[in-house]
Amino acid sequence: LKRPRYGLYVRLAQDGGASDEVMLMAAERQQQRTLGPYYVISANALDFDRESPCFLGRLAGNAMCTQYLLHGQRASGALREELCAVRFRKPSDAPRSMHVVLPSSSSAASFSTRSGQEGMLLNAAGGSASRENGLNYREKVYRMNFHGRVHASSSKNFQLVQADSSFKAEQPESLAMQFGRIDDASFALDAAFPLSPLQAFSIALSVFDNRLYEALRIYY
Repeated sequence: LKRPRYGLYVRLAQDGGASDEVMLMAAERQQQRTLGPYYVISANALDFDRESPCFLGRLAGNAMCTQYLLHGQRASGALREELCAVRFRKPSDAPRSMHVVLPSSSSAASFSTRSGQEGMLLNAAGGSASRENGLNYREKVYRMNFHGRVHASSSKNFQLVQADSSFKAEQPESLAMQFGRIDDASFALDAAFPLSPLQAFSIALSVFDNRLYEALRIYY
């Protein structure tokens, strides 16, 4: 079976209005090693070996695709540092919400072991949260302003803002990241501090998996 691949490109403006695209990193969804999705992220679009010098990180989700954990390169022995955690919630008919937690510079690093034992990041409080969509009551659809960067509606479109310990938006107008569909094959990704390109790419990857709860119309 063909493994889905995704690429993150930077568009560089050239003289005369032309632009070049430079690949930063790529991801490949691996065959089912576990019950949940598993992506390998590499600096080489043709090399997804976890022992390769091109290896950047791995993103693993649980069976229900409601939470994900990004690991970086091996720190020592069986330990890998946790770089980002993503949790999805859908307690109503409104679009799903997303909570993102990053390592804190003021606390000790969180690690996972090869046996699957997780560190503290997935259960941490505070970080970023997806901005709530505005409901257009006349058209009965949810809308969000992507400032001209997104050209098509999609359930994968989202924006992240800084949030407090209960994941309530602290500054709703200050975006940390936005991601949205341009056409059938491409999306726009904009990210700012405190997200790195690797963290932002991993967060975007997490929206491509099908969630069983939503297929069964179950709130979670």
